Amino acid sequence: MNQNKIGEFIAKCRKEHNMTQMQFAEKLGVTNKAVSKWETGKCLPDAALFDDICMLLNITLNEFFAGERIAPENIEKKSEENLIGIATELQKKKHKIVLLKYFTAIIALIASATSISVGGISFEGTPVFSNLLLTVLVICTWGALMYFTQKDRCTQRVALIINMILGGLSLTAFVLSFWDVNSQFVLWIGFPCEILFYGFKLFWDWICIYAVVTVLAVVGIVYSKKIFLNKVKSKKEKTAMYITLFAVVLIVGLLMVFLPSKTIKNLINQNGVLIVLRLLGIIMCVASSVTIYALATGKFVLPLIK
Repeated sequence: MNQNKIGEFIAKCRKEHNMTQMQFAEKLGVTNKAVSKWETGKCLPDAALFDDICMLLNITLNEFFAGERIAPENIEKKSEENLIGIATELQKKKHKIVLLKYFTAIIALIASATSISVGGISFEGTPVFSNLLLTVLVICTWGALMYFTQKDRCTQRVALIINMILGGLSLTAFVLSFWDVNSQFVLWIGFPCEILFYGFKLFWDWICIYAVVTVLAVVGIVYSKKIFLNKVKSKKEKTAMYITLFAVVLIVGLLMVFLPSKTIKNLINQNGVLIVLRLLGIIMCVASSVTIYALATGKFVLPLIK
């Protein structure tokens, strides 16, 4: 398939029907920017829109994929060409995704091995620039993998689980660090964070690294949830996903409420900040609890989760 040719064909047919990009977009329920990307060959429309586009432009799917009008006597030939083109594109895309998966796994293994070789099993050594470089590569390759596998439900499910595990462990290690950051127990709880993000120790101590990893994991969870829920049709699955996410918010809120005042003051020597954190924690606890109850019982629905 030739994206540029298809895009030019969409633009030509749209103009033949006297439609602006905005009008065309409104009829399809997308933005005019999306239409502009199609017509400039930057990307193809979502497969769910193919039928609607063909109906609006009065063309067939064969003509859509061919990027041109097809004479009746050439329909069979063009159909075969389109099928071969689609199969070839799918194979190329699948091959690239498989390579990206292997590359991400290899980078993670190299980063882990380098972290242990430099810092030891207890990560007491001083990291070098290569550790930092590998840490950045881990983040970049993981983000790229999540982005380029948006339509792969299985990969997004695995990514969501990994992000939740990493986020949970880093958050637990972060909280326990307030009591004893040098505890062996904290070290083992945060081991996945330490082995993958050891390069950050050039700038921060472990408690800061745990906080950064928690934030990165939450961003990944939100992104995976957004992509994954668009593909989940079951209402029960969506409800379970939302309950899990709000449960994490509830846990964070409880930690903010019950974290010892002395511990917080050791980090931030301001009573005003302590009060704000407590209030924010209470709000998070109440809002998440009410939302989880609403999702679980279905007795009432908040605008937030409609």
